[in-house]
Amino acid sequence: MANLLDIARRRPLSIAARLLTILIVLPTLAVAQDADQRRLRPAVGVHLGYASIDKAKGSLEVGAFADVGSYRYERLRMIVGVDYLSSTSTRPNADGEFSDLTLSGDLRWKPFAVRSVAPFVAVGLGLHFRNNDASDPDIADIYDGLAVGYNLSLGSMIDFTPDGRTGAVVDLRRVAAQNVSRSSFRVGAFYRF
Repeated sequence: MANLLDIARRRPLSIAARLLTILIVLPTLAVAQDADQRRLRPAVGVHLGYASIDKAKGSLEVGAFADVGSYRYERLRMIVGVDYLSSTSTRPNADGEFSDLTLSGDLRWKPFAVRSVAPFVAVGLGLHFRNNDASDPDIADIYDGLAVGYNLSLGSMIDFTPDGRTGAVVDLRRVAAQNVSRSSFRVGAFYRF
């Protein structure tokens, strides 16, 4: 204890600077942790995007999602979603349009956040309910019925407000499913509870 008093007498500015640093840094870390906790709350959102579909014309894609909680780790979030698109096939002899209604479940990992931006990577499965109005039976069979596929996403959630309740989500998504595989760029909005 005597050594600390001697150091304090010899270097009062050094000790004061260290104490001031501690007093400034600790509350900042607590605020950052609190902001990070806000980013891990359940959320709902909508998105709109452009889908480049394999062997079909590009199309608008609309959808909604819900962050329903975490799995084992707070940063590993469970996301359920629904997406819809309609397009025209570019296959030979194709006529009419097809549609794909997708119900998906993803595990989204948010490794960190920088200020108001939280990048994520996600992987999941989707059920694709396909329908069409093609007159050629071979084309009609391609775009009909149920298909199971997988999803890969890379994106970011961006807070608009200091409390993190509202914001935007931007992602690149690859969906692999029989005859409706696609790559999408999507932009949307979310609300956290």
